[in-house]
Amino acid sequence: MAIIVVWAVSGPLFHLSETRQLIISPFTTLVTFLMVFLIQHTQNRAAKSLHLKLDEIIHVLGTAHNELRDVEDRSDEELRELIAVYRVLARRPTSRATKSGD
Repeated sequence: MAIIVVWAVSGPLFHLSETRQLIISPFTTLVTFLMVFLIQHTQNRAAKSLHLKLDEIIHVLGTAHNELRDVEDRSDEELRELIAVYRVLARRPTSRATKSGD
């Protein structure tokens, strides 16, 4: 990043030619690629951590549906089927709401 800043500032000061853009272009591409790789790696790590935490919650709750523990590894068709099942469940009134009169 420091090289790019120095390059950007030094160009107009020293009246460098247009070829300086050809020189710095691979560096900016490389920095962009590395930043995307770093961000993606960080997001993947955060998603794995979140899945582990959710797995722990499912494990602790005895009434939870354990078949959802590996949901991130399911095929798209299986995910669509699960979404349909849970949409039906979401429309049902909960037992707490019916008992309390809500």
